[in-house]
Amino acid sequence: MPDNNNEYTSTLIRDYMPKIKKSINDRTGKEQYNLQVPTMYISDNEYVCYVIAKRDDEWLYVQPIVLMQNRFASPMLNAWDGQLTIDEKNGTIMSAMVGAGKKEDDNSFSGVLMGEVAEKTLDSATSEGLFGYNHGEQSFAFKTDGTAFIGKAGRGRIQFNGNQGSI
Repeated sequence: MPDNNNEYTSTLIRDYMPKIKKSINDRTGKEQYNLQVPTMYISDNEYVCYVIAKRDDEWLYVQPIVLMQNRFASPMLNAWDGQLTIDEKNGTIMSAMVGAGKKEDDNSFSGVLMGEVAEKTLDSATSEGLFGYNHGEQSFAFKTDGTAFIGKAGRGRIQFNGNQGSI
């Protein structure tokens, strides 16, 4: 990330702005200028909010409406690309996963992992959240999807679903 925050912000804004594209109207043969919407506004998003300017049923331009450029209050979080990032000046570390704990005598892990953690499944699924382990067995999880559990598998585990309000 560049040291000059204004330089970084102006680069992001420029990349997200619609661009004017010159073309020839097939019907009239005249030059026309269209606003080209960046793919970030339409990819993986079935709902696009925009304003269309028309004159006599001819589209003059389309303007996407973006309610918030930066999703988070932290410029570092908005700029984070998912890789390890250390900002010593502001005392911040960003990482896909962090952990704290210890290795037991039998080489199992007791402690906590936070971030994207692989599950013990055949399809190599992952979950994001805060996960606790005791001697290598998962003992709790608070997942970012709104679900959680406390207790080891097969030993009276309590499961929560915050999306449905159920325990």
